[in-house]
Amino acid sequence: MKNFEQLIWNYLDGIASEEERKHTEQLLESDSEFLTLFEELSAIHVQISALELDEPSMSFSRNLIEKIQVEPSPVPPKSLADKWVIYGIALFFVSSIVCLLGLLLSKIDWTQSGDLMMPELTMPKLTFDGPFYSLLINLFIFVDIICALYFFDLIISRRINSKNNPKG
Repeated sequence: MKNFEQLIWNYLDGIASEEERKHTEQLLESDSEFLTLFEELSAIHVQISALELDEPSMSFSRNLIEKIQVEPSPVPPKSLADKWVIYGIALFFVSSIVCLLGLLLSKIDWTQSGDLMMPELTMPKLTFDGPFYSLLINLFIFVDIICALYFFDLIISRRINSKNNPKG
């Protein structure tokens, strides 16, 4: 039924191919149900084509343009994170990876027992005891606290500036 309706609408709208037009005309001559459907859809097509298109009032476009001019123009959004913040985070991770690789390479036993034998690589046992490691951990925590305080201050100062200067 759906194909017949589509066939009839294409025929009535004048967009049917020559083959579809011939097929529709054959169905109109031979099939009475198709003919009743064609008459119903043809009546609907006539009613639709008789309808007058609604046009907006003369002041519609003027009112629309005025409302658009009143709206503030959209400002392109700035990056949520400053370029230097991203560079700082990347530097932190790269330096952490380099430090861990250096620590792992320093724990490998590089002595060879023969002329052509490769060194035996085993995972070193990491122990974080001693003054060097506690200093390293304390330095890491200190830098993290300084960074957190800096970003907290940055967020608070931006909020204060936005409240004091709402247009800027």
